[in-house]
Amino acid sequence: MEEELVFFLLQIVSPPHEVRSAFTRGSIRGWVYVEATMNEHLRRLLNHAPGVILKQSGIICQQIDFQDWVGMLTMRDHMKVQDIGKWVHVQKGVYKGDVGFVNSLEDWGVRLLLVPRLPPPRSTDVDLKRKRSLARPPPALFEPDIVYQTYGVDPVRIDEDEDMYSFKGHTFEYGLIIKSYDFHSISTPVSCIPISLFNLFRWSRHPKVVASESTFPRPSEWLFAEGDEVIVRPSGKRGFVIALSPTSAEVDLGPGGIVNASWLNVHKALCVGDYIEVTGGDFQGKTGWLDCVEDEVASVVRDGGNQEAPVSNIEVSQIPRSNVQILCSYIPQVFLVRIDLLKRVDVPFSFAAQAPSTRIPHSDPVPWIGTEVVITQPKHPFKGHRGTVKDVNCRQATSSGLVLQIELATFLSIAPFRVITLDYDAVVEARWVVFENRRYTAN
Repeated sequence: MEEELVFFLLQIVSPPHEVRSAFTRGSIRGWVYVEATMNEHLRRLLNHAPGVILKQSGIICQQIDFQDWVGMLTMRDHMKVQDIGKWVHVQKGVYKGDVGFVNSLEDWGVRLLLVPRLPPPRSTDVDLKRKRSLARPPPALFEPDIVYQTYGVDPVRIDEDEDMYSFKGHTFEYGLIIKSYDFHSISTPVSCIPISLFNLFRWSRHPKVVASESTFPRPSEWLFAEGDEVIVRPSGKRGFVIALSPTSAEVDLGPGGIVNASWLNVHKALCVGDYIEVTGGDFQGKTGWLDCVEDEVASVVRDGGNQEAPVSNIEVSQIPRSNVQILCSYIPQVFLVRIDLLKRVDVPFSFAAQAPSTRIPHSDPVPWIGTEVVITQPKHPFKGHRGTVKDVNCRQATSSGLVLQIELATFLSIAPFRVITLDYDAVVEARWVVFENRRYTAN
């Protein structure tokens, strides 16, 4: 709004307004500075100017003493002063919410190194009346060959000795874009950074970023807590976290004392056989058992069922830290993961499935009605008696799951055609064999 007011004044003013200059300070929002004599013509113009706050007494203005004119040109909001090499949050525009690296400091603001979010090329076939997509372009390092293939425009190399290019009015250094922001468009402190941006910043190998690796914020997917056992590099000593900060962890090494290690020099100390969960990346939420730990290279066998494991386009050589191998159940699927993306969790308990039985599934309907059987249940008063199956009841609370209604073949005067209830396993099918006795006479 301040810039629009300055543009309006410089376009409208005439000699009667007696305006020599008008400007705004990017570091001081809410004020416009006008070098002029506040005559009646200028006051009437400001009353109709866009963005000027009016009260009953008129416009709000303050006179600046002549002794303060030079100091005013270099003033800035002391709450917004940043240091080169620090990390800040972007508060507006396409990069809103992204984390940037302060590349240089100016009177009006800062120049940041950011992971580029280049918009996709416009298609000539798209209807111009159609609304543009509000989705932000994904972050990716600037690569001249890929940019040429995507946009059909060859980026201009600025420096033959350095990895610096110009493309569509922007400057790129080592794959990162340089963007300018005033102090009101950034914020601090940065407590964490998404691991996708964390990796892209490291893979850029920008000299200033490499020199400031000790100030890298903690990736948001790395879940550390006070009391966690960790390994501090490069010494390889084990200790316990006693305090956390955005750029480092305070670790108690016991006899080795207390050290303050950056997040690139501390990683979790997990044990082989631990049941763990992946906290970030393509395999977030997957669980399994820790099989082995190797420096720089990790192989993970996860619990994937019949699902296919996603394929990552990141080469093994690009993984810059210690990694792990996880052994999971079901179908083995191997993938790479960083050890700091793991956390120890409780092993889920479940009942083991029973082995399938070779017996006939008794719960299914069986045409046994009318079958003659013999009662074989031990100590039953009708053991050895015959009977006929009259009915079959399935899914019963018995060992076999079946209950048979048997009509006894034995005639009882007090209860003829008596029907009793027996379990399926208490009877057998009656089968008879007749032997014929023949006499042979010798001739």
